[in-house]
Order: sequence, then C-alpha cells, then structure tokens
Amino acid sequence: MGLAACESFLDIKPVGSVIPENEEQYRALLTNAYSRFPTDRGLAMFRSDEVQLNAADSYSEASYLDIYTWNDNAPSDYTASFQWKDYYHITYLANHIIEELADADGLTPAMEQMVGEAYCLRAYAHFTLVCLFAPPYADSTLNAPAVPLSMNTDTETTLSRSTVAQVYASVEADIASAMQYLNAPRWTGTLAYRWSVQAAWAFRSRLYLYMARWNEAIGAAQQALALGGTLLDLNRNRAVAPAHHTSPECIQALDFVITADYLKAARPSGDIMALFDPTGDLRFMNLTVRETAPGEYVIAADGSHAYRTTFRVGELYLSMAEAHVRLGNTAAARDTLLTLKRNRLDAATFATDSTRMATIDAQEQLLDEVLNERARELAFQGHRWFDLRRTSQQQLIHRYNGAIHRLNRADARYTIPIPKEAREGNANL
Repeated sequence: MGLAACESFLDIKPVGSVIPENEEQYRALLTNAYSRFPTDRGLAMFRSDEVQLNAADSYSEASYLDIYTWNDNAPSDYTASFQWKDYYHITYLANHIIEELADADGLTPAMEQMVGEAYCLRAYAHFTLVCLFAPPYADSTLNAPAVPLSMNTDTETTLSRSTVAQVYASVEADIASAMQYLNAPRWTGTLAYRWSVQAAWAFRSRLYLYMARWNEAIGAAQQALALGGTLLDLNRNRAVAPAHHTSPECIQALDFVITADYLKAARPSGDIMALFDPTGDLRFMNLTVRETAPGEYVIAADGSHAYRTTFRVGELYLSMAEAHVRLGNTAAARDTLLTLKRNRLDAATFATDSTRMATIDAQEQLLDEVLNERARELAFQGHRWFDLRRTSQQQLIHRYNGAIHRLNRADARYTIPIPKEAREGNANL
C-alpha cells in the first residue's frame, strides 16, 4: 500500500536531528506519519456485537478477552492496548509540517497538497481519539471531558483534556483548513491511503453524521460522490470486495482494520450472520465471510493491507439514507437505500425487498432498515462499535467458555477509559 516509512525522518527535532528541507523529504515525513496510524478501529470491533472471540487460540484470549468482555477496570497485563501515544506522534509530525509550510511563500502544488494532508491527518487522529475515549457527541455531553488536542510541536507543555465540543470543533476547523490546500481530487491504487479532496468531503460527511447535522452530512456526501467512484454492482462483478482498496468504491484506504492478529482472534458473531440473507445477499459468502468447514465461518478479509479501508462510496450512500430518515425525508431515504441494495442483492431478492420496503413509511421502522443495512454493508470494516455508541447503545451479550458477559444499555463502558499508561504519564488525564 505504499506506506513504507523513511526512518531518517522518524524522529525530528527536538527529539532527533533531521529536519526536512525539500519536497521529497517532507513527503517522507508525511508518509512516516501515515504508516503509524493505529489499528484501533479493528481492536474496538471486539467490543461490538459483530464478532465472537476465538476460544481455540490461547494468544487471542490473552490479548483480547478483557476487551471482548468490557473488563476495563482490571485488565490483564497481556491485554492489547489501544495505541494512545501513536496518535500524538502522528499529530506531532502533522503539526511540524503545518508550522513549517502552511504560511510559507512559494509553495509548489505538491507541497500545498501535503499541508492539506497534514491538517486532515491531525483532524482524523483527534476524531478517532474522541470516538474511542470520550462520550458520543450530544447536547448532554458537549462539556464533558474528552481528549487533549495537540495543535503544535511544543513538547514542554503538559496537555489537558479538551471538551467533546472543543474536539469536534477543532476537527471541523482542520478539515476546513485542509480544503484550502488539498489539490488532488482523489488517489487510487497504492496511493489510496493519502488524503484527497474527495476523502476530506467524505470525512466531513461522517463528522456531520456523528454530530447529527443531517443536512450537512448529505451535502458533504454529495460533494464527495461528485468527485468520482461508483457503487460496485455485485451482480456483474464479485471478483473483488467493495471494501478492497482496488474496488471502484475506494475513496481512502488508511485504516488497517482487520490485521492478521485480529483475523485469527475474531469469528463472525451469530448476531451479524443473522442479519444477512445467505442466498440473495451477494455480499455474504466470500466477500463478508468464508466457510472453512460446514457451519464454520471466518471473516473474508485476509489480514493483508489490501483490505485497508477508511472511506468508500457505500458508506456515503448509507450516511445520506440515515440523514434523510432523521430529517423525515422517508421517500429520499428509501430511494437512496434501494440504490445501494440494487448493487448488493441478486435480482429476485432485490425485487422482493423493494416491494417490501415500498410499504414502509414509519420513520422509526425505516431507520431500523437503514441501520441494519449499515451493519451488513460495513461489517468488519471498523464501524460497528462507533455506530452502536452514537445510536442505540443497546445491551450486548458476549459468551465465552460458558461464561456470560453483559454490556448494559447506555452502559458507561460504551466509552473506553484513557489507557492506564497514558494516565500514569500525565496527571491531567
């Protein structure tokens, strides 16, 4: 995926001694920042209802059982850690690029593009942090403590937690700043991990969806779709999954959601399997799950970088459909959802489903349709835990080796505590 880092730029001043001076060196520094982006969207998957922990693997139990059972207060020393410090390493590198180049004269288009990418990287790091370690955005949580904002390269200041409202405002402002510099409409192939104008619009759409700014979520999604990409028609082509980085749906492929370790530890849950029509839904077999033996299934992604996924066309259609429902535009929501389904179901199943959906006018029922479709379409792509947090916060039940573990409705554990090692190193957390 082209994320190999130039180690000469791993530690820049004041930590090390190398300062980038030209376009090639700044790109190497930025590539290093990309290469360090955490795999936490995949790790959070273990807290959701879309996977069950593989009881046959002792390594998986040691690494992920506490996460799977929401045991946040006294986890084992062997429990996998969310990568808190890596986000702030990334923001440090992004801040260096912004400070050196944002106000510089005579920037080449390539260097302007890099400034835009740095703003987006900083925004996305803060956005991921606030979605993991702070309450979901809502009127009642705006003043709740969230995560520190890292907005410069000053390493002498001890950061304190900003509020939920402040973090979201900073993310929105950074995307707006990025838009002033980004000039690559979209990236494809091995460069698809980079931020582009299209990826920034897709990011805006997701941000506004999480903030319940429905009209703006729709508008940003439409802006992203206008820059290219198309829904993959699985009736015509099932050689590649919609979430694969070579799919025509790919907008950005930065997040490594299903690593080899996560693939070994996770099995599709009965809850997610029950949402699919196993015969008429063309996503199901071999694109979402694979059958390894009669009645035994694994996640279809192969644990390689080819399945990196951050933003893609299918998500934009789902965001528009959800926003339309919440605005009361049921006809628009239904049409948008059916556009996606037409490309995911075989002809007979789609005909039956579209007839059924034509009878649905109740807003709440249609919202359930959209959210269930979101669970199917985005399965194992790093969305489910965050969608549960911002919507129903429903009760979840995980079973492991005969024991039953419950996450109650609206449980405080829907917000992950800031890692212990971070709190021990900073009393302000």
